[in-house]
Amino acid sequence: RRIRRLLPALFLMMVITIPISFYLMQPYHLENFGQSLVATSLMSNNFLLYLTTDYWSPYAEFKPLLHTWSLGLEEQFYLIYPIFLLSIFAFPLAKILKVYIGIIVLSFLFSLFIIKTGNLEANFYLLPSRLWELFLGGIAAFLAHGKYNYYSINRYISNNLASFIGAILLILSFVINYDQTHPNYKLLLVAFGTTLIILHCNKETVLYKFLANKNIVFIGLISYSLYLWHNPIFTF
Repeated sequence: RRIRRLLPALFLMMVITIPISFYLMQPYHLENFGQSLVATSLMSNNFLLYLTTDYWSPYAEFKPLLHTWSLGLEEQFYLIYPIFLLSIFAFPLAKILKVYIGIIVLSFLFSLFIIKTGNLEANFYLLPSRLWELFLGGIAAFLAHGKYNYYSINRYISNNLASFIGAILLILSFVINYDQTHPNYKLLLVAFGTTLIILHCNKETVLYKFLANKNIVFIGLISYSLYLWHNPIFTF
């Protein structure tokens, strides 16, 4: 399902950027673009960018496929995550959660260690220091929709309060100042705020009624397309 959703739209975007790049780019930039085409097709543009590009440098603004670093990282995760799930799926839920929490803690500590070494690009682009974010989503999936159906809270006040706190954390992430290292305060607010909303925003909550607005739902439905096209448009 992930392949059917992600790859056709991705390859269409890549094909359309090729003639535009030939028309607009100088040879050196065009060579870099060709490298990104190959790397993105192989689900590894994050590796190429780690070796060649500082995400925050002005030069990065001239890379139409810069944004596919995150898609490559997700695709790598999709390859290893099913194997991981098969290896632990028979465990009791409490043990599974301990495994997830252990991976989250180790990944986060590894990320902090990489910051100390000064290799900010590896910390930003590569999977080991991003696993804590992805496994936080894994915990939410187990609690909300998993085989064990652990999450079954229907309390109106607690769900409204928790989903409201999640929304506040997301709003704060738009307004606080933060440095450009990874992880940073903004990322923590987004990760934990989103998790609270996923777990507690059900049909009985006020936030659900707001997010179920057809205009907001429409933006959500086209969000992947917006992600694919925003960077080529800004670059060109």
